[in-house]
Amino acid sequence: MGTRGERLFANDQLNPGDPNGTTGTRRINPLLGPVTVRDNSGDSIYHALDLKLDRRFSNGFLVRGAYTYSKLIDDASEVFTTTGTTSFPADLALGKRGIDRGLSAYNHTHIASLTYIYDIPRLKNENALLKGVGYITNGWQTSGTYEYQTGAPNTVNDGIDANGDQQGNDRPNLSNPNAPIATYAVDFGLFGGTPGTLCDGPSIFHAKGCVVVPASSVHFIIPASGIGTLGRNSVVDPGQQNTTFGLQRSFNLYSEKHQLAFRMEMLNPFNHPNTGSPNYNLVGIPIPKPGVTTTFANYPLTESGSRTIRFRLRYSF
Repeated sequence: MGTRGERLFANDQLNPGDPNGTTGTRRINPLLGPVTVRDNSGDSIYHALDLKLDRRFSNGFLVRGAYTYSKLIDDASEVFTTTGTTSFPADLALGKRGIDRGLSAYNHTHIASLTYIYDIPRLKNENALLKGVGYITNGWQTSGTYEYQTGAPNTVNDGIDANGDQQGNDRPNLSNPNAPIATYAVDFGLFGGTPGTLCDGPSIFHAKGCVVVPASSVHFIIPASGIGTLGRNSVVDPGQQNTTFGLQRSFNLYSEKHQLAFRMEMLNPFNHPNTGSPNYNLVGIPIPKPGVTTTFANYPLTESGSRTIRFRLRYSF
């Protein structure tokens, strides 16, 4: 299955700051402030393989499953978030939106779900002992769901308006992908120094001094122009999984027209935490020292979710 989207809503800035202006922050039309428009410059395409399994309720057992393997590509994912770092194209000149073509913010490559209902078999033996056990075990039903999806893409940003266009969506270059992800350098030319000299990012922004580092020691590099080659939504967050479990029993009162149902539900029965979307602004990375923790790509800081148990009692008549 697949879809194709053209002329979709997207944001454009018609009066961006001009990095070549005399003041460095002068807009193309200095008589106006920012001019944000929602136009029809967006584009998307989606392809997927969709598999389903459905066993209808029979002999006390039902199971339904679904799996989707897909890829969603676009150049603008959310038009209403006008302050987002990927809400505007990296190059604000009109007609340049195509350079932002990449994974959509809504892309989840793998999505799987499973639902089941199972009636625990009844004991029908006339043996007095088993009959007594049957009063306790008969009539119970279990059910549950399991859902999993891979993480959504995210964009690494400089964290500053490095190119002076007054739009905070500048991105770095990818340097050494094997270096720690929370490391970056800045081309000294950005501060008027010798172009090509790489300064340790946290040092130059927080300690106001250039500590020269080799390119191989850092994951990212903020170039002198501020606009790097790292693509939009080039980082994928960890996936998420959600599980539920239910156990219930119904009791007939007086007749089948009156029924009392007890149900126990567990949300996240295995107490598995899911992670959210961390900070991806490079300039926020502090100088490494004891007692200081960076939030950049720090997934444990975004963990949430805990086991919840609920009990229900329902009377039907």
